Amino acid sequence: MGNDNKRLQHLQERAFDSVRRLRELDLTTLEAEVLIRLMDGKRTAAELVDDIYGQRRGEVGYEASRKRTQRALKNLERRGFVSTRILGRDRPYRMTKHGIAVLASIALEEVIPNTISLAHIGVFTITILLGVALLVYSQVISIQVRLVIILLFASFFTFFGFSLSLLLFLIGRVS
Repeated sequence: MGNDNKRLQHLQERAFDSVRRLRELDLTTLEAEVLIRLMDGKRTAAELVDDIYGQRRGEVGYEASRKRTQRALKNLERRGFVSTRILGRDRPYRMTKHGIAVLASIALEEVIPNTISLAHIGVFTITILLGVALLVYSQVISIQVRLVIILLFASFFTFFGFSLSLLLFLIGRVS
């Protein structure tokens, strides 16, 4: 009997922890519905309105439901949960890798992943500082300090290339 109480208490703690993590996401009911529908695969805004509200184009109240759904999609897109192609008319929305990881962290005992780590911020900061130093130093350049200018150029462009590759990696991770 004591073993069952421990198991029940553990399940209760996990359930409370999952609910707390879900609340931390600060999703509206509609946003949660949209995410649930997108877990099954890509959907256009019109398909989401049909799935969630049971309304099709031309029906009474469709436009209001479509606008609510569009606002929810834009908010989820801004937060990195969903994305869509940039071009096209009926663009299907889909969950991003970041969105899937965040939702998986609710059920599993994992930490919500950060999109940008401290190492990324450090590389970007060093790149900016080297660029500023290069700009400032180029204004007061003298002939004797060519080696310093060459080192600044080499460092800046090395970190600039590294920053660009990190940026492309981060964009790929979110999309």
